[in-house]
Amino acid sequence: MFPSTLKQQLIEFKGHIDAAALLAASLKGYSFPQSFQGVSAIESMSLDELDAADQQLSGQLSGLQSGLEQINAQLSANTQVWNELIAELNAAAAELAVIGGYMNNLDPNCLEITDEQFFNEFQSSLNQSGVLSETLTASLNGIIHYLQSLHDPGTPYSVSVSDIVYGPLSFNQEITVQPFPFLIAVNQPEGNISGTLVSTYNDFSSSLLSLKDSTAAGITELGNQQQLISQTRTVRLEEIEQARLAEQAKKDEEAKQALEKQKEAEAKEKAEAEEKAKVEATAKPETPADITKPEASEQPVPSPAGTPATPEVTEAPAQEPQATPSPAPEPAPASDLSDSQQVKGGDE
Repeated sequence: MFPSTLKQQLIEFKGHIDAAALLAASLKGYSFPQSFQGVSAIESMSLDELDAADQQLSGQLSGLQSGLEQINAQLSANTQVWNELIAELNAAAAELAVIGGYMNNLDPNCLEITDEQFFNEFQSSLNQSGVLSETLTASLNGIIHYLQSLHDPGTPYSVSVSDIVYGPLSFNQEITVQPFPFLIAVNQPEGNISGTLVSTYNDFSSSLLSLKDSTAAGITELGNQQQLISQTRTVRLEEIEQARLAEQAKKDEEAKQALEKQKEAEAKEKAEAEEKAKVEATAKPETPADITKPEASEQPVPSPAGTPATPEVTEAPAQEPQATPSPAPEPAPASDLSDSQQVKGGDE
């Protein structure tokens, strides 16, 4: 074992602490304006108002969902950082345990590091890291104190490690069973992480989880309002359709009544026309064409004397031409008027 090996061990220890400090600095919270006030009086809105409210809610939902994604991402990032930070500090504690073992088992001459500047910078950077638990910090400071005392001319080699770390024992004081606190730190419930850092991480986690719950509740609330908008829109459309159907039914009824009135008017007009025509036909005067001819029984107008009355010509049906008969002898002239009247009376 040589001092250079111990120095390298300390440098590796410091590397784990520096990595843990960088990880601790990356722990973050998250905040954003939670604009999810929603809308009110949805059930009394018109269709245009419902559309405007739906767009408003969509914008708010988009913002909340984006915020929720960021919250979950930060929670996941913090968890990963925390796990890596624990791994780094556990590795640092393991390095410190190895160094402590060297001190318990090796001669001080094998551990002497004369580079005082190295110790000063080493101790300053570690104390400012803020990631080590109190017990682990006490172990580190005890080891550095011991290593620095090795090249102090005023420190006799007969002084034990326990005397250097804890100071000389007073009378009747029990001897420390474990000379270095790092042996205690490994088994302590608080672990190797600073209590302040644990509180910071818990505060971030609590704030993010609370924000996540409120954001999720806002998303649920806005989703319910959007569902109510959809239901109200359906009601409005049904109302509009019912009103349209009622208006159409009214128009159809009016058209039906108008058609019936038109038919009644036409029927009435037709009846009046027929009645008028009947009255006119009854009251129309006789025309010469309407005067009837004298009946055959009426007395014919006497023919001039010696001229026989022309008998009524009756059109005979057309027949085949026949032989012309001999002309009949002319009738004897009437003797007087009385004979003519007698003949008439005989005809009656």
